[in-house]
Amino acid sequence: MHFLPPGFDYIGNVVLPGSVTSSVHVIVPEITVPDVAVNPLHPSLSQETRQHLLQKRYRRVTLLDAYITGNTYIHAGTGALCLMTSRDEPSFKGFVFEAALARWCRENPSEIGKRVFAWCTNRHYNNTKDAFYSKYTAFVRGDKTLVNRPETAILYNTTAPFDVQFYCINEQYNKPEVAFLHKTNIEAGIQVKAITGKELEQIINPILKGEYAHVLTMLKHANGKHSYEVCMDILKNQRKKGDLTDEEYSLVARHLAHPEALGISQQHVDEYSHYISSLYQGSNAAWSEEVNHAISLDVSDRLMASSGGILIPAAQPIQMPSQFGY
Repeated sequence: MHFLPPGFDYIGNVVLPGSVTSSVHVIVPEITVPDVAVNPLHPSLSQETRQHLLQKRYRRVTLLDAYITGNTYIHAGTGALCLMTSRDEPSFKGFVFEAALARWCRENPSEIGKRVFAWCTNRHYNNTKDAFYSKYTAFVRGDKTLVNRPETAILYNTTAPFDVQFYCINEQYNKPEVAFLHKTNIEAGIQVKAITGKELEQIINPILKGEYAHVLTMLKHANGKHSYEVCMDILKNQRKKGDLTDEEYSLVARHLAHPEALGISQQHVDEYSHYISSLYQGSNAAWSEEVNHAISLDVSDRLMASSGGILIPAAQPIQMPSQFGY
């Protein structure tokens, strides 16, 4: 019989002095960790715990954010602020992630904002100076709050071919200037996609036709494969069959990105997507008084009253008493 020294054996059991391999129970003290350290999508968590964590993580939205979206109205009888959407879930998510991308760029200018800016303007990240990028602000082209400020009103355009763009203020004329593709006079911008299917029709073909300049595809399919990977598989197969030239392949590959490539946590995107779905698909019971805080389309406090707005539609109308007197 083999005797082991004090310590642990090769499978992690505690070994007592002079004994054969033996197992003992070790009491581990309870460890408290911040909510942000817990993966709310871990399969071991109950649905209730998962939803609680997601709500705590994504409930910083304000009534003002809701009001400025364009999918709100004031109830004639109660004066309460009501939210409504007629969009299907992918469209709903896409609109949400447009606003989220602009917010992430503003909140994380070095790690995310400058990367997104450099990519969509055809610049090299390392050659894009902080001082130069700091002049620019990410915005959603369909953000209605742009019209509230004379210096940004001209930027509001719901028919623009971009979802998210960057602008700076020309100090001489006090007018906004949209960022251009490097060394051109062509506007730069991004299309944000929250789809898990039809990548050929909705991403690849529009890039090939020049309808989209740069596309950020956000989500994973149900099997765990990212939409970006699906796009790349389609491109490889088309090139192999001769349906796509090397130049066309390179064109799409250069103008297509996934969150991690731009400094955005895919885990964060996955959590966000899961929470948005739970709100969109929620029953009447899901729309409790907590909905004021639980809707997960937030912006930073410092941008509440600025040009940065977020669309926050709901799967059904809800009423929210307004602290702003609307």
